[in-house]
Amino acid sequence: MRRLTIGASFSKSNSDTGGDTQASWNKNVQFNGYFQYQFRKVYLTGGYAKLSQSFSASTLPPANVSSYYLGVSRWFKLF
Repeated sequence: MRRLTIGASFSKSNSDTGGDTQASWNKNVQFNGYFQYQFRKVYLTGGYAKLSQSFSASTLPPANVSSYYLGVSRWFKLF
């Protein structure tokens, strides 16, 4: 499709820290997706983001956060 733009990114990181009192193993995974479609002067934009993060020093399970968004915009020529 001619007026469709799509983008995505993925990142993952692991770290291991040692300390005098307690060591910690940490993990972070993040994904982002994006699209934009133009129809005449109107733009439809949307996306998705997901984050998963964990710390071994914590007794809690990994935190998972997801979000979606959708927007409509139109440009105007003022002058």
